[in-house]
Amino acid sequence: MTGAAQAARPTAPATTGTPFRLATRGLTKRFGRFTALDGVDVEFHGGELHALVGQNGAGKSTLVKILAGLQRPDAGHVEVDGEPVRLRSPHDAQRLGLGFVHQELALTLDQSVETNLFLGARAPRVRGLGGLGVVSARAASGTARGLLDRVGLTAVDPRAPVSALSVSERWLVAIARGIAREERLLVLDEPTVALSDREVGQLFEVVGALKRAGVAIVFISHRMAEIFAVGDRITVLKDGRRVAAMPVAETSPGELVELMAGGELPQPAEQRSAPRGERILRVRNLTGEGGVRDVSFDLHGGEVLGLAGLVGSRRTETAALLTGLARRSGGELELDGRPYAPKSTTRALEAGVVMVAEDRHDSVFDDLSVAQNVALSSLRSLRRFAPLPVIDGGRERRAAEEMVERLDIRARSVREPAGNLSGGNQQKVVLARWMRCGARVLIFDEPTHGVDVHGKQQIYALMRELAAAGAGVIFISSEMPELLQLADRLIVLREGRSVAELPAGSSERDVLRACYGETNHQEETR
Repeated sequence: MTGAAQAARPTAPATTGTPFRLATRGLTKRFGRFTALDGVDVEFHGGELHALVGQNGAGKSTLVKILAGLQRPDAGHVEVDGEPVRLRSPHDAQRLGLGFVHQELALTLDQSVETNLFLGARAPRVRGLGGLGVVSARAASGTARGLLDRVGLTAVDPRAPVSALSVSERWLVAIARGIAREERLLVLDEPTVALSDREVGQLFEVVGALKRAGVAIVFISHRMAEIFAVGDRITVLKDGRRVAAMPVAETSPGELVELMAGGELPQPAEQRSAPRGERILRVRNLTGEGGVRDVSFDLHGGEVLGLAGLVGSRRTETAALLTGLARRSGGELELDGRPYAPKSTTRALEAGVVMVAEDRHDSVFDDLSVAQNVALSSLRSLRRFAPLPVIDGGRERRAAEEMVERLDIRARSVREPAGNLSGGNQQKVVLARWMRCGARVLIFDEPTHGVDVHGKQQIYALMRELAAAGAGVIFISSEMPELLQLADRLIVLREGRSVAELPAGSSERDVLRACYGETNHQEETR
């Protein structure tokens, strides 16, 4: 961080007359049979920081995308200052003064800070030939300098490439661009995930100045302490519905957790895995790429271990370190009592550690047949003559047909290109591949995403079957009910650290308390 860490005293476009107000009325959005928003009413006022909270899948992202003009509602409408408006594109949102700073900052890294500041904003102009307005380089530079000063980036050169800035400085540049566009509402989506405490303080100084200037701030965060430190109002979403809206001063972190959890989930009657076997994988203080800072747990044969956490908890990044997809910088790994240091997915596979990725497009080869996709993890066992790399087509076909029948994969034949299959059936093809390789540790990252109810039940049964056969299964899911239903134990991650271990039978409230730091029963992983 540069001298920009000095106290910021930013200003923003002053508002006159009645304070800005944006409201949604009965906002509803469906994706097939899934309802992402169900009649949501919410109001955002100028001069307030309004926290939008809820579990993964509560509807926060869908609501923001509708306000940004990226999606259209199936029912309901949006009002600005009491008048209905149509948000058919991001241009419509920008024209109304609605700004959005997402986790994936929409900045052009190889362009200068100054260029980024005026993306979508009108750069200072002077009269040119024939009375035409042309951009004034001198005026643009001066305006850029002023915008950066307003957000505390006094030591940042407007001509520097954005790639040279720290993460916090990039966030402040994105906010400065909002000031340049004279935005009346600014949505900040998880702005503090990658910031230090000092940088968070600087960001909040800027946000406070924008509030005083009449800008409406929508703050999406899983950090409870920050919500109560800077928020004015809170809206809680659950399963696409608004379940509560109140001033921050009239609620508590514990009450918010209760609202997000809703009623107690019935404990599943499903049979748990076979008795836990010997420890297969030992993870201690794992640190590495992707923001993983300190993760520890044990995985035993015969169990399904759930990894729980909210957005930014680094569950997938942890799995990437275990499978050689990302580089480890610290900590210890042991597999079957021996040091384990996967430097690539190939090395991990040879050691018996595999992952079914969240994005099936990373695992399915559309142009290859179902049989070829299934065979990829066990090619040696399918050779016609062991010394020669020639695959026995008959063996390959029979192996694939066995898995197609076992997993109920809906394909015309095993020779059909995998790309022709539905998303759920493609996921089963990936599962079939790894089930054939005899892996010791199988990591399932959101394996039921986009899979119908029947397909989900089959995937659950397969994970149980693998555990019962002695493998260790790690299950990552954003759907709390299925995680609670299936896992024998839960390891809760928060911001790249393991913060709690919860036994089978834990409630949704227990998990949420750990996710939000509202728990007193954190355990040291043994």
